[in-house]
Amino acid sequence: MPFVTFEGIDGVGKTSVINGLKPLLEEYDPVYTREPYTDSMVGGCLKSALTLILSGHDRVDDRTQVLLYQTMRSDHLTRVIEPALRDDRLVISDRYIDSTYAYQTCVKLEYNCVYSYWVKIPDITFLFYSDDLQSIIDRLSTRDGREYVEISLYLDAVQTCYFNMAKEDGCSWAYDVNDKWDWKNRWICINVDRPLADVVSLCHENIRKMLRIKYDR
Repeated sequence: MPFVTFEGIDGVGKTSVINGLKPLLEEYDPVYTREPYTDSMVGGCLKSALTLILSGHDRVDDRTQVLLYQTMRSDHLTRVIEPALRDDRLVISDRYIDSTYAYQTCVKLEYNCVYSYWVKIPDITFLFYSDDLQSIIDRLSTRDGREYVEISLYLDAVQTCYFNMAKEDGCSWAYDVNDKWDWKNRWICINVDRPLADVVSLCHENIRKMLRIKYDR
């Protein structure tokens, strides 16, 4: 069964779409997970360390910070993702390796430092983007407990990093459920400046197509 990831800047609606998909994909009994993965002892310890770093209470170099995320990912991969795929389960992750690259590229880390051997490349990556960053900022401002304040220039830089990755790999642009996905690449880019139900429908249709065509489900 496929490994599906959802990517995009904070506040773009990934979690809301995944929640909307849950009743639609119930028959496939998916495994839902997310990154950063903090449900294990290893993940919890690393989260504590990263919280101190991001809040400015401790300082490490950029490479060390990325390696902390990679260690958390390795634990996530071996503890959750790989066992579920071996059991022929559909796996859906809210963020994965592409988030690390998109966000850490803002501190100019090399591509190969992030895409190491601790990675399984997803079958589908839905990249959500918005042309209305101010609405994203307004949405983020209502959240409590943020570790940093995201501003328009930063969000735009991260979104550009995502676009560059998707375009380099080859991406499909999903505007409605009738659009055909190029199965040679994993990226499906969706503009989320539309009703949530429409975005959920686009994602659901593309997941179903993959399950039907490639997995006979």
